[in-house]
Amino acid sequence: MDEARIELTSHQPKSLWKTLGRLLPMCFLLPFQLLRHGRNGLYFRHPSSTVNGRVSFGRFCEVGAHVFMNAGPDGIRIGRFSQINPLTSIVGNVHIGDRVLIAPSCSLAAGGHRFGKGIQPRFSGGSAPQSIHIEDDVWLGASVVVVGNITIGHGSVIAAGVTLDRDVPPHTLVRRGTQAFVFEPLR
Repeated sequence: MDEARIELTSHQPKSLWKTLGRLLPMCFLLPFQLLRHGRNGLYFRHPSSTVNGRVSFGRFCEVGAHVFMNAGPDGIRIGRFSQINPLTSIVGNVHIGDRVLIAPSCSLAAGGHRFGKGIQPRFSGGSAPQSIHIEDDVWLGASVVVVGNITIGHGSVIAAGVTLDRDVPPHTLVRRGTQAFVFEPLR
């Protein structure tokens, strides 16, 4: 009995410096999230993520590694408890609701260039004012591309690899079919 207790106590550090020395490597093993205090409370943003322009973070939202955000004139808003996973790009005027999960390698691009007759080619078209609205409780699978002026309805699920260019009704599953995308009601 005493031998077991001696083994347990032999691994305990004997000073404050030894305790801190053992805790320091644990800090480097954490997922390198930067804890920031925003206007709405705490949110977590990885140090290797890039933010340009006006971006507002909701309480307890999480932005992963290598996420690129370039806000348009109206900015980017990320709701409470939302999660944006690594390698995601968000460009333009984007409104992300509460409790939204965005899987890795997604692209959200609001806006585009004007084209057609009477417009000079190459860099002269300018961008049309567009925005992406993702409502609450939406899940975007891996490698989803959202382009244009789109609203994704409340509680929808977008399967991996889908390219969205039209609105999604609430509580809808969007997945790849054999020849086209399939919109299925969830409830």
